[in-house]
Amino acid sequence: LLTPTAFIVFHRLQDLTFFLSSPHTLEFLPVEICRAPSPTQIIWENLKYEDRDLHKVNFCILLSMVWIMIFWSIPLVAIQGLANLEVLFAYFNGNVHDFIKDPSTLTYLQGSLSVLILDLWLMSV
Repeated sequence: LLTPTAFIVFHRLQDLTFFLSSPHTLEFLPVEICRAPSPTQIIWENLKYEDRDLHKVNFCILLSMVWIMIFWSIPLVAIQGLANLEVLFAYFNGNVHDFIKDPSTLTYLQGSLSVLILDLWLMSV
């Protein structure tokens, strides 16, 4: 049995005040604010999700977000390091000119190649 009713529990008066003062963007869904009925009047069998189900979903979302952060962070850090070779070498007390003698090669690596790798990376996703 589906009903168009939902209950929101506010643990602090500040949260309720914030909810009441915020604009409701879904104007096609009417919002009526009133006190919830007593627990004896609610048909608890209609409760669709239990806490353990929500914990599973939240855990899957957490894993997905961690995977996305790793998926995006590693290539972007590599591209950023390529774009700033001089700074990267200086941080580790090195000189990039000891490894790359030609200034045009260094310019190509820092500029064009890093942008090309970034474009190819974004196209592959």
